[in-house]
Amino acid sequence: MFFEKLVRRLIEMAKDLKANLVFWVVLVMIIFLEGISGLPGKNSENQGKKEIIILPGTSSSALPFSSAVKAGNFMFLSGVIGTDLKTNDLVSPDVGEQTRQCLEKLKLVLAQGGMDMGDVVNATVYLSDVNDYEAMNKVYSTYFPSDPPARACVQVGKLVKGAKVEIAMIAWKAK
Repeated sequence: MFFEKLVRRLIEMAKDLKANLVFWVVLVMIIFLEGISGLPGKNSENQGKKEIIILPGTSSSALPFSSAVKAGNFMFLSGVIGTDLKTNDLVSPDVGEQTRQCLEKLKLVLAQGGMDMGDVVNATVYLSDVNDYEAMNKVYSTYFPSDPPARACVQVGKLVKGAKVEIAMIAWKAK
């Protein structure tokens, strides 16, 4: 109960933060504390366990990461690019279409873990060209019409497969 109230307050605070650093530090501290044995009201059989979530329609690959990891009330979603699930090719050279595909794939991963876009508390958007910000944001905003998550958006040197956008997320849901 204490941690749920604290997390809710942190989510509210994260919306007002100019920098995400405080949010991340406190979030890591909460996750650490959630895993400490002996805390009052903790179910010892679930402590320290994590659940691996795999993007539907894909097989586990030889790559050394999971689509998402669910730990307690949190789900940490790896970054995805706008590739087609069947062909693994970029859906389009257009940043808007790539953004839409990224978000659709993330919705699938969230659903696999029993969550949805309303549970997303933080997103990180990586653009290969910051000049694509407005086009990406036009599509992104349709997925979060109200109460959007905290977000960072940065330009990077290059993305896998020549993608124009990659998006990673953190979600939280009260149990």
